[in-house]
Amino acid sequence: MHNHDKGEIEMRKSGILLPIFALPSRHGIGGFTAEARTFVDRLAAAGQSCWQILPLGPVGRGNSPYQPVSCFAGETAYIDPEALRSKGLLSAADIAELLPASLNLREGERINYDVVLPAHKALLRRAFGAFRQRLFTGGEKEAYERFCEDNKEWIDDFSLYMSIRDAHCGADWPEWESPLRCRDEAALTQMKQALAADLEFWKWTQYEFFCEWEELAEYAHGRGIEIIGDVPIYAAYESADCWVHPELFQLDEERRPVNVSGAPPDAFTPEGQCWGNPLYDWEHHRSNGYRWWLARLRQNFHLFDVIRLDHMRGFESYYSIPADTQNPLDGHWEKGPDMDFFHQVEREFPASGFIAEDLGFLTEDVFRMIRQTGYPGMKILQFAFDSDESNLYLPDRYDTDHSVVYTGTHDNDTTLGWYRSIADYKQRFVTWYLKKTLGTLTRFRGSEVSADAPESPGGDIPATGETAEIPLPDVEILESADALSGMIELALSTRCETCILPMQDWLGLGSEARINLPGTPEGNWGWQMQAGAFDESLAKRIAILTGKYGRKPSSCPGTPSETLCGERTDDEESSPCSERPSADGKEADLRCRRPRALVLGCLSIDICPRFVSRGAKDFSDVIHPGGITRILGNDICPGGSVANTGIAMKLFGVDPVLCGKIGQDDFGTMLKNMLVRGAGQDSLAGIVEDPAAATAYSLILAPEGLDRAILQNPGANDAYMESELELERFPDCRLMHFGHPPTMRHFYENAGWGLVSVFRRARRAGLATSLDLCAVDPDSDAGREDWEMILTNVLPLVDFFVPSIDELRYMLRMPNASPEELAGASRGLGARNVLIKCGAEGMYFENCDDMSDICSRLGFADGAMADWEGARGMRCAEPVEREVSGLGAGDTSIAAYLAAMLRGFPFRKCVDLAAAEGALCVTKPGATEGLRPFEDL
Repeated sequence: MHNHDKGEIEMRKSGILLPIFALPSRHGIGGFTAEARTFVDRLAAAGQSCWQILPLGPVGRGNSPYQPVSCFAGETAYIDPEALRSKGLLSAADIAELLPASLNLREGERINYDVVLPAHKALLRRAFGAFRQRLFTGGEKEAYERFCEDNKEWIDDFSLYMSIRDAHCGADWPEWESPLRCRDEAALTQMKQALAADLEFWKWTQYEFFCEWEELAEYAHGRGIEIIGDVPIYAAYESADCWVHPELFQLDEERRPVNVSGAPPDAFTPEGQCWGNPLYDWEHHRSNGYRWWLARLRQNFHLFDVIRLDHMRGFESYYSIPADTQNPLDGHWEKGPDMDFFHQVEREFPASGFIAEDLGFLTEDVFRMIRQTGYPGMKILQFAFDSDESNLYLPDRYDTDHSVVYTGTHDNDTTLGWYRSIADYKQRFVTWYLKKTLGTLTRFRGSEVSADAPESPGGDIPATGETAEIPLPDVEILESADALSGMIELALSTRCETCILPMQDWLGLGSEARINLPGTPEGNWGWQMQAGAFDESLAKRIAILTGKYGRKPSSCPGTPSETLCGERTDDEESSPCSERPSADGKEADLRCRRPRALVLGCLSIDICPRFVSRGAKDFSDVIHPGGITRILGNDICPGGSVANTGIAMKLFGVDPVLCGKIGQDDFGTMLKNMLVRGAGQDSLAGIVEDPAAATAYSLILAPEGLDRAILQNPGANDAYMESELELERFPDCRLMHFGHPPTMRHFYENAGWGLVSVFRRARRAGLATSLDLCAVDPDSDAGREDWEMILTNVLPLVDFFVPSIDELRYMLRMPNASPEELAGASRGLGARNVLIKCGAEGMYFENCDDMSDICSRLGFADGAMADWEGARGMRCAEPVEREVSGLGAGDTSIAAYLAAMLRGFPFRKCVDLAAAEGALCVTKPGATEGLRPFEDL
């Protein structure tokens, strides 16, 4: 959002859920006011990273933000009266007259929308009168007109809709006369002329809304707070969207709903639920490439850093209820767009972050779809105690870090209210689990609760929704306040990357502060936080617990962090420039300036015995079981894609920043020393030392004349996580190269979410990207992953895809495919430029037709890579008189290809250098021993 580069759920962090309307306010409803900025300041002081809000659209039926009058517009009651006064559009007297002090809610009172919305609307009309005078004399005319032009796809229709609605005393479009309801062109033209001033009023309110929101969002960003927004899956039938685009919905010829949304009966709602929204005509959406949905998401990414997608399961299949009965018992499931929709979303928004609201009735197909998207799901602790220890919402049942944990959401009771309302046996279960998991509980208000955890409850546990008591040993049930404190700590302590807690839980409030009770159409969305409740003292207490569980952002004092090798101790930073002509047109000497690149992936010590035997035809000629095989010694060298590619890049004129993880052990010390000798001390700035992990090592058996065999301990490579890559520390790098993800567990699990996430972050940071693969053992954990799906998810984010032919055949399930077919398939999945290493045959390449955006990411002038565009063909391998070892040949040839590109060489020269260095590599035992600087070739 706004080119802000934090749009991912990507590191261990925490935040607070508080809707805009619930902010303290003197004007009856929260808004983009000084109180909002104070809340942001408190979030930062509390060590939080995220502010999650509810949808910002104009509230609709039941004052619900999930029934918006428009899927593109904003709720104008959030506009700050004081901001209008500071612009000279209102006076203090205007505000006092139209927003009287009686609107200031006292403790326990709830927002009265019937009073608040008309009062704010009257205030805005008065401010608009002043704005019109300023507009026509210059003032903000240019900015206003630019806003209207930028948003013309929706704002003209929305303004007309609201104006006609006002002219009909607030009646929604289904109640209008037929010509207007059915958008007769003559009738619409007549209304546009008659209501011209009203149209302009509604456009201005949206201009003011978005201006004020952007200022607030930027204020939050300046304090390190990202905004998590919310997109309801359905549009309201009464909305402008349904009036303007009836073809997108399941409506009849009279524009009445044919089928509506809802949920089937379950243990909690035996009669089911009917929500009443018109269902989408997904075939129509598919036929036009989901144009409306993509525009909707684009609009929301202007507002938010991360989007929570409501009712995610509805994209896989949705519950359809006949509109004429609106009886959930008459409903049935229909297939949704599934991954066809999300593939389109990924192509349109490859660097954007989502959270999947994956609650409710879920099937294996829904789980499969969510895994394939790679979006983090939600874990709700209040749901964890409805059955027994097998409940998947219990933290020790979580099978991934890639999720967001909540005590509860806006649809839940507050945690205090929930705990007070549940049965005694559930309270005992909560007590037992909290003591078992946390040990000693820190009471939120200071003291501690002893926690001698009893044994496991065991026994026969009732299924979800049943009321039979869970058998538990005798345990003293926690007081409500202590249970609340424990639930907060439990959420913070989980493995989930992100923890979001409702503000009401931090305030220790009960059911009186509940925001929404699903299934009740009235009386919701009315709670408001009291002024001063979130004070400095509370922020400090939150910060202590946040730090205790390692969720403070790195800029906060006292945050524990792992040791980074090679970190500078002074304030100096090198900033080498690219050797290719820069974007400002200034030429540079292509041989004297050193670009910089991030090299990310696996690291290891490689131990390579030197065998006596030559001319062996089989390993049995070299190694004799039960006997001793004499060797001439060992070659011990740095290994893994990071070492091989990084050291080679250094030799080729590029300064690498090596990124990976090693242990604090003897192998780790050896590896650091080798890397310093090969790539320099500064290259270690991205290496993480983990005292709890062992440095990876490989025993490489490569008798001359035989294909090598590798015995490998992945060690710290399996412990490295994408959140440990601190991209912001290396702003002068222009390329991120990732090598060998199948050797790194956190990057291939969960449909490759870690891999996709790190490439999204690189793209958001403005980096060009490169990806290399490696062979996969089909019987390993990595081999059992769906690599075709992983590549489907990541390749739209890859500028230079540089795999070997055998591994690509395996991963794409194309065992007999030619290089041309593999390159075409890879380009079809989204890779921009493909270079396939084909062993002794050479390298096949196929490039995209437009390199302008890649030029921009690399900092090159427009047209500087025109010779790359559309190139395709085979570059034959260079002849080799004697091959000693193929170790690292692929890594080093790719290092040459990328280094030559970064240094500005023509495309054909890049490929020639890759072939030459690959041939030199195999003439020596180590990966980099045979290489030579470009200038020596």
